[in-house]
Amino acid sequence: MAWFHRDERATAMGTKQTGVPGGGVLSAVLAPQLVLLVGWRGALAGLGVINFLFGFLFSFYWRDPAEDRAAVALGGGQAQESETLKVWSFLPISCGTAIYLVGQMTLILYSALS
Repeated sequence: MAWFHRDERATAMGTKQTGVPGGGVLSAVLAPQLVLLVGWRGALAGLGVINFLFGFLFSFYWRDPAEDRAAVALGGGQAQESETLKVWSFLPISCGTAIYLVGQMTLILYSALS
């Protein structure tokens, strides 16, 4: 939220939300060829490696938002020390969401292949 101006936030969220269905389509395109080349276990491992690579790429390019943007996103002119964005507090819900996303990606992949 702090990275985007108010009029850009809806577009940013829409773009973010297309990631999971896009990943499902990408998996549906890559998985059959990988299964033919290395079997289903190798294909599953290969897709897992691709997932980890994107995770490491994301963590490499992660940058905290500028302080002036964080202050604006929090609704004040000046950001107080207690009002800063606490990204690590979202870790438990993010892990739960990741588990649900595995189910969603599986369903999308199955739908595309059947």
